[in-house]
Amino acid sequence: MRDQDAYCEKLTTHLASVKSELEVLTREIARLEARNKRVKLAAAVADMHNEKLEQQLDYYKDRNLDLMAKNTQLKSAIDELNRIRGF
Repeated sequence: MRDQDAYCEKLTTHLASVKSELEVLTREIARLEARNKRVKLAAAVADMHNEKLEQQLDYYKDRNLDLMAKNTQLKSAIDELNRIRGF
């Protein structure tokens, strides 16, 4: 009887530990999913911004506005660097 009680106590303790660990992992998953959504949104915004800059670049190139085209390329490069650095 004592062995069964000890075994049951051990199982109960292990179950509590597993439940606690499951709660921690569930919170971590929720945190990572939220971060993933933010990263995807930021990437989508960056893509839209880059597309706009590419359209401006094409517009300036079509009209032989070289200085404006170079300025747009510079803006695009700066934006990309800031994105990589996390700004």
